[in-house]
Amino acid sequence: MENLACDHYHRRPADVALPAGIAPVATVYHWDTPRPIEDAGGRLSRDTAHRFAEYASVLGERFADRVRMWIPLNEPMVTTIFGYAIGECAPGRIFLLDAVPTAHHQHLGHGLAVQALRAAGATGVGTANHHCPVWSASGTAADHESARWLDALLDHTFSDPLLLGTYPAEIVSLLPPGHVDDLPTIAQPPDFYGVNYRNPLPFELREIAGFPRTTNGSPIVPGALRELLVGLHDRYGEKLPPVHRTENAASFDGIHDAEHIGFLDAHLRSVTAARTVGVEVRGYFVWSLLDNFEWSTGYAPRFGLVHVDHETRRRTPKDSFGWYRKLVRS
Repeated sequence: MENLACDHYHRRPADVALPAGIAPVATVYHWDTPRPIEDAGGRLSRDTAHRFAEYASVLGERFADRVRMWIPLNEPMVTTIFGYAIGECAPGRIFLLDAVPTAHHQHLGHGLAVQALRAAGATGVGTANHHCPVWSASGTAADHESARWLDALLDHTFSDPLLLGTYPAEIVSLLPPGHVDDLPTIAQPPDFYGVNYRNPLPFELREIAGFPRTTNGSPIVPGALRELLVGLHDRYGEKLPPVHRTENAASFDGIHDAEHIGFLDAHLRSVTAARTVGVEVRGYFVWSLLDNFEWSTGYAPRFGLVHVDHETRRRTPKDSFGWYRKLVRS
């Protein structure tokens, strides 16, 4: 079975993509912890970081000559907050702030995996973090303080250790003992910094009025993407490596998806605006090529540039597919 799986990934995606000028990008962990490891503690266990590094080493030995970009962890914030704090995604734990140690163990796994991949000859090793601007609901001191704390929890907890080798002061008391000793391992300089940007957060927040919404209820706020990218540039300066917008997502129904085209156009303009003030953005990834399985929401949201009939598996390019193809060719 192992050889068949390796043959599939060698002979089909890589062998087709590379001659066509498509550079494979591999995500090592996308919220898919094996059941026995979860039963042994999952991301609450420090040992999982070492098991993850072993896995990354195997992948590096097999695919370092074919994969151009590596993302060890996809959105560790989602694993910590959605998976272990509020139980909305796998593994469905509800530990609230007691879930914060899972952030540290993911960071440690990331650092060890970066070392393992580079030792196997991999290049282009970065990350993909979920970020979202946090706005105060009002001008009161209490709301400003709440927004500052939430920003530290959701954003800086997952970027500061990698880029600065520190944690935000707001969450240090929630981390496991001895975490400081791991920071040099965690802060392996990434070759790129992936930014996944979507709006909803796992808290009861004020509705953002005056903006259209996608079919899954997410507000469309393209200007906030520029704010986010410029904010990362201002916070980290020379410590911030080249940025890739690794996941910009919007769910719209139908094949004639003019709203999706408008979404992509507006967000690409925000990326361009960030570039004009000095943010080094080198890539933009649309989520996703195909309508796909979206974890806890199943097949209902349709993020793809290509429509998939879930009964027949027929694939039909949407209007957004043609628009985006023309854009990237130009």
